[in-house]
Formats: sequence, C-alpha cells, structure tokens
Amino acid sequence: MVAAAVLGSLLAPWVAPHEPNRVELTARLLPPSAAHWFGTDEVGRDLFSRVLDGGRRSIGAGVAVVLFALTAGLVLGGLSGWFGGKVDLVLMRVMDVILAFPALVLAMAVAAALGPGLQSTVLAVAFVRVPVYVRLVRAQVLSLREREFVEAAVAAGAPVGRILARHLIPNSLGPVVVQATLDVGSAMLLAATLSFLGLGVRAPAAEWGAMVNSGRTFLLDQWWYPSFPGAAILVTAMGFNLLGDGLRDALDPRARRVAGGGGDLMKTLSVRLPESVHKQIRELAEREGVSMNQVITTALAEKISALMTVDYLEARARRGSRAKFERALAKVPDVPPEAHDGL
Repeated sequence: MVAAAVLGSLLAPWVAPHEPNRVELTARLLPPSAAHWFGTDEVGRDLFSRVLDGGRRSIGAGVAVVLFALTAGLVLGGLSGWFGGKVDLVLMRVMDVILAFPALVLAMAVAAALGPGLQSTVLAVAFVRVPVYVRLVRAQVLSLREREFVEAAVAAGAPVGRILARHLIPNSLGPVVVQATLDVGSAMLLAATLSFLGLGVRAPAAEWGAMVNSGRTFLLDQWWYPSFPGAAILVTAMGFNLLGDGLRDALDPRARRVAGGGGDLMKTLSVRLPESVHKQIRELAEREGVSMNQVITTALAEKISALMTVDYLEARARRGSRAKFERALAKVPDVPPEAHDGL
C-alpha cells in the first residue's frame, strides 16, 4: 500500500491521464468512467489525476513533519538525557506543556498564526509531534550513557557533541525509526485535517484533505467526489501503520507475540526439544488442564526469574562489601541454595 501510494504520487506528472488543474465545465461532476476513473469535480477536473497529484503534497507533508520532529527530538532529547539536571527539567516541562494541549487544537492555533499554506501545515504539525521524539530519545540516552563504550569515550576526553553524534544517537535509532514510520500516517492525517478545516493547502492546489472538504457538500448525490480522496488517506495511513508494526516486530524481538493457542511456539520448539521432553510437557499440560504454550512460558518465566536473582546478587557482591552483600541477600526472597553457596 505504501509503495503504491508513494510511486503513484512521485510519477503523477507522467502517469496522470489529465492535467490536474484543467477546468472543463462541460464535464462537471461526472461519475467514474473509462475516461475519468474517479469521476470529475464541480468544475470538471479529473479526480484521479488530482488524487495522484495531491498525494505528493499529502504524503510529502507527512514525511516532512516526521523529519522535522525527528531532527528536533534527536537534538533536544540527546541534550536532555546527557546533561540532566536543570537542562533536563526545563526541557521536559516544556514538552509536558505542549503535550497538555490536544494535538489538533494546538496544530490549529499554530497554523492559524502562521497563515495558510503547505509550509505552515508542516511546521504546525511538526511542532506538536516534537515532544514524542524528545521523550523517546531522552529515555534511550538515559539507558545508554552508563554503558562501557560511553564511559570509555568520556575517559578518552571526547567532547559531548562527538559522544552524542557517534555513540548515543546512533544506538538510539532503532525505536526512533519505528516511531517515525508509525508517525508518518498520523502526521499525514493531521495535516489533511488542517487542510479540511481551511488552514492548510488552498485551492486550486490538489491535496487530499482539501479535496474531501470541497466534496463534502456533494456527498449525497456525487459520492465519488469526497470518497476517493478520503479512501486515499485511509489506505496510505493504514499502510504506514502496518509498515511501522512490521518494523517494530523486526527490530525488537521482545515485541513478537507468542500468545494465543501456542501452536506456533510448539511448532518451533518441537524440532529443538527431545521427544521425551516434548512428551513431558504434553502430559503436564493435560494434567494441569492448561495449554502446552502456558507450560512453556511459565517454565521460562521461572528460569528467567532465577537467573535475574543470581545476576542481582553477583552485581551486589562485586560492588560492595560483604556486609552490603549479606543485606542484599536478605532482601531477595527464595534464593536458590546453589546461588547462595556459589556467591
């Protein structure tokens, strides 16, 4: 869906069967036909050509919004996460103030202050999306700045700009890219909403939100006029959302779901587990009245909990004295004897 929308918009000057802004009053409000695939509007302009041409502005606005917001988020979030203190406090309070307003209301206010036009729409929508990236990048930097490679760069005397640009920001891009992909659809939808309200692209330029606004008065009798631009918004936004979900699952294995009936999980594990173990799992599931998937996930959770307990105690033993270690040991319930003896 994304590829079709992007290619159609990029190739619009060559594949559009008619001039998007050509007025032909003798062909006004014609229904879809072989000559006009999506019909015509109130002044006889071909809607298929205008949908293709409008995609360049609608999709371009969504991509531009994400690029602006992403760039600002990387800079501000990186500085906030690295310096902390008053810098972090001031930036986060500013972001909280922006997030306190409904996105559409704030975007409308900014767009009205800047005046109508595509550039104003992009800046208005980007302004309300910046806090999302600032908070996301800040969280990533906070989790990375104590890592060994960052401490090594600090010990080597690397300047803050180099540490952020070469170490922290590149290692924070995974979740940021996923969020950016998901945001293209929502940014495009918000930009189309501003155009629908008369605060974005103005006629005669083609833009999906503005076309829906122009055709809403003809919805009952000439349904095709607002329907095809609206369908273009729906399909493209859905395509970017699905693309973002796919990237999230591909880049973050923890996001992959193993819930459900357990068939996929058992199918994967059955080729790796001995038949005797597989049989024991099946018998235990039948005896407890649960699925085999639940048996496996419960066992994995218990194993992970035990490993985390051992890791925690080992870390406390390395960093503190014996007295601190014993106090930490006393706070952890159900310590396995082998872990206690080993430590």
